[in-house]
Amino acid sequence: MAENASKAEEDKDARLYAALSYFPVTIIGLIVSLYVIFTKKGGKYARFHAIQALGVITAIFVIGLVAQSILFVAILPGMSNSLIRADKDSVTNPFAMMIGVWAAMLPILLLGAFWFVLLTFLAYKAYTGKGIKLPLIGDIAEKSA
Repeated sequence: MAENASKAEEDKDARLYAALSYFPVTIIGLIVSLYVIFTKKGGKYARFHAIQALGVITAIFVIGLVAQSILFVAILPGMSNSLIRADKDSVTNPFAMMIGVWAAMLPILLLGAFWFVLLTFLAYKAYTGKGIKLPLIGDIAEKSA
């Protein structure tokens, strides 16, 4: 009886560690993932999800960096040209420039919302014990766990 209670408690801890690895707010998910990987807490289930979460967080960082770089390169020349050409005879509409900036930032905002929903969903599935193995990242995590 005590052995079953201990096993259930270990399973609950593993599911909690796995879910916290995907925590989409602040740096908590990264810290928990590294903690689980280096201390081997939570067993194979938690390690798999910690490694997969690190892969997802890395992908988020790289894709976000690329998207922001593209946005910066696409918007900066247009903004600087319109500011340089602003002389007495031409009128630069700052409202139109702001609309252009927000329209260009919309894909990045949508990407951020997608990542938040994805990480929240993965955390929920990991906590319920029905974790999802993502393509590519999940294969690497499975081999490493």
